Amino acid sequence: MLLGQNETLIAHALDGSVPDQALVQERGRALVPGNWLADGRIVYQSSPDLNLVNYEIKLLEPGGHTGRIIVPLGIGKAPDVSPDGHWLAYDSAQTGAREVIVQAFPGPGSRTQVSAGGGSDPAWSADGRTLYYLRRAEPAGSAVIAVDVAASSVFTAGKPRELFRRPESQSCGTTRCYDISADGQRFLFRDRTAMPRTAVTRMDLVLNWTATLSNGR
Repeated sequence: MLLGQNETLIAHALDGSVPDQALVQERGRALVPGNWLADGRIVYQSSPDLNLVNYEIKLLEPGGHTGRIIVPLGIGKAPDVSPDGHWLAYDSAQTGAREVIVQAFPGPGSRTQVSAGGGSDPAWSADGRTLYYLRRAEPAGSAVIAVDVAASSVFTAGKPRELFRRPESQSCGTTRCYDISADGQRFLFRDRTAMPRTAVTRMDLVLNWTATLSNGR
């Protein structure tokens, strides 16, 4: 993103029946879409940092053109709203290490740290009773962690438990890069497979190739 550039979140109609709608525009900031909720509210991330480091999480009301800050600058990213729409999970580096935090949505309210020993990229189960997140595994890779949660008028979280590990690091940056099936029995991940090296057995040297082009061949 260039300094002074305006970034805009756009709503596009699938059938093309109406022109694209500019939902929110912020000058000199990077915008990343988050959750689009059933009631029309949109959670998104906004950053003034060209390196996309210092995010704040914002809420855009239907018909609105400005975003209300619900998580301050530099505290949280990778937001995910619970299925019942009452709780917001995100990861925070406020204390130095990334940890998963849950707070009332849209707030205000107290914040509860769900992870232990580091965590990022939270994701709710379809029934809202489990919160998943990633934790860096040693010596390499990622561990998938699950926490049983109960959320009514207050939020409570059980003890984090490791489900399994992946050999490759799955830390996703500003947005989550994995997902869980509706029944909670399968996980969707990216897998980067190194391309096998091919030995070079022949190299051709072409001289005066511009003459070939000028002759139309």
